Amino acid sequence: MWFAMLAALTAELFVRDPWAYSNGYNVNAETVHASTYLFLVGIAALGFLSVEGRRLAAASDDARPARLAKGFGTVAVIVSLILGVIFGFGNFMGAFNGSGPAGTQHNELYRILGVYLPILLDAGLLVFLILRAFVGQHKEDEDE
Repeated sequence: MWFAMLAALTAELFVRDPWAYSNGYNVNAETVHASTYLFLVGIAALGFLSVEGRRLAAASDDARPARLAKGFGTVAVIVSLILGVIFGFGNFMGAFNGSGPAGTQHNELYRILGVYLPILLDAGLLVFLILRAFVGQHKEDEDE
């Protein structure tokens, strides 16, 4: 996750700002930010690996280390879910900031790829992580 965040911040350094022109907002400078998808990849990596670690800890035979690892995995899953919610909400609210002056005709493909698709991918990721981590994974010991 750290490498994905570092790559996202580095990629953001090379994006043109539509407001950085002397005549105002430049619609031609609108781009799809690679950093949006790199942040999402980092959150997905943390989520998938924490769910897998939690699953491996639950399948372990050792009592105390497995409980500790399962607890740590649960915390990591919850952190990845919180980061996913913050990402989705921030991406949605950030779309209002870059809308430009009233009456500006924006490229809708940039809007779909830069705002709506990452939100849908994030929502799918969150649902997958919740279902994979917390639904249908509990196995009771059978009474003998």
